Amino acid sequence: MTNKIKIAVGLLFLLGFALRILLINLGHGISTDFLIFEEWGNKYWELGPKEFYFYKYWDFARPNYPPMSSFIFAVAYWLFDHKYVLAQLHNLIKIPPAAFIVFFYDYGYNLLLKIPAFFSDLGLAYIVYKLILKFSGNIKKAYLGSFLFFLNPVTIFLSSVWGQIDSLVALIGIMAFILLIKKKFVISAVLFFAGLYIKPNWVYLLPFFGFVFFSMKPKIKHLLLASFFVFLVYVMSTLPFAKNGLFDFTAFVFKERLLPSAIGASMASSSAFNFYTIFLEINKSSLASPIAGIPANVIAWLAYIVINITVFVAFLKSKNKLFALISGIFIISFGVYLFMTNMLERYFFAGFAPFIVLLLTKPKLLVMGAVLNLNVFLNIFWSFYRRKYNEINHPFINNDYLLLRLISVTSIFSWLAISRKSLKGIIFKG
Repeated sequence: MTNKIKIAVGLLFLLGFALRILLINLGHGISTDFLIFEEWGNKYWELGPKEFYFYKYWDFARPNYPPMSSFIFAVAYWLFDHKYVLAQLHNLIKIPPAAFIVFFYDYGYNLLLKIPAFFSDLGLAYIVYKLILKFSGNIKKAYLGSFLFFLNPVTIFLSSVWGQIDSLVALIGIMAFILLIKKKFVISAVLFFAGLYIKPNWVYLLPFFGFVFFSMKPKIKHLLLASFFVFLVYVMSTLPFAKNGLFDFTAFVFKERLLPSAIGASMASSSAFNFYTIFLEINKSSLASPIAGIPANVIAWLAYIVINITVFVAFLKSKNKLFALISGIFIISFGVYLFMTNMLERYFFAGFAPFIVLLLTKPKLLVMGAVLNLNVFLNIFWSFYRRKYNEINHPFINNDYLLLRLISVTSIFSWLAISRKSLKGIIFKG
């Protein structure tokens, strides 16, 4: 790689970081999600971890994430609370510059809460680069894919404007799967658990992870070591919060925090543009609403089972296990987003980096991929702004949700086309 190319690559990644930093305050206060994260980080230190999950008087929402996520918010607040160190350093060595200190005093907490997602986006972009290079052997495609991910409106919006940590969980999850193919059973299991214990978005991929894990034929010692270290991570990350005993606390968090949050309002679709929004009303129709006489939740679980079995069989038949793995993560993740009930707008994200990998590995998919990329961006954009701006909400819901239904239809066709091509590549080209 020539120096000019290296400089161009560096500048593009700097542009991605600059855009993320410039946009950090754009959505502040529009969605309560980020205000919740800010409050959790503050209250961790105000209440102490033992009272954190038991405190009743929250301004926005009580903690409904697993314990490990709380450390992320707590560290961000602690660093911001010690911002005076920057001024002391400036007085001693004139670094950092005064302009940065002013910026940090105004937006530092916002930035610190989002920094993990920014670096996770960068890590995922690197994985995208390495995978495309491995599958295609084309370094230009590999760079293009990494830029397409890192500079994608979807990743920038979720990480910077919305302030979600989905990319952190995605980075950990994809690393866990890739290490599994390399038969690094222990670290893979620990990483997958850690991802779930930060934010359980990847729980729908647990059957696939388990299937791949055992298909790699781990030895008894691997199972024992993996179980031990997963349990160790669980204990170490849970004990600080366990006011009334480790297992009683875990049962409380699962029953009173995680499960109600996962069940939500029990809608056919909470805010995802998917199969159910073709026939039903988004955020209104219940998960028991019938389509052709079949309840939506029954359709959902049948679809989930069929999708998983299809991916499992393809994985077993494939000689290129890594490609089958990446394809499987995409197919299941987007399949869950499109066919499971009660889905939120961003539940596709576990499969977004694999999606970019497939598009650049199979260039004939670029048109369908562009449609799907646009559709999921429109979904998160609408969901974020719809309550505050009617001029954004109405075009999607006017005329009996016509635009929203069209987006849902084209998303399903795009997913089917990409999945079919990927499965064909797995089974017939190995």
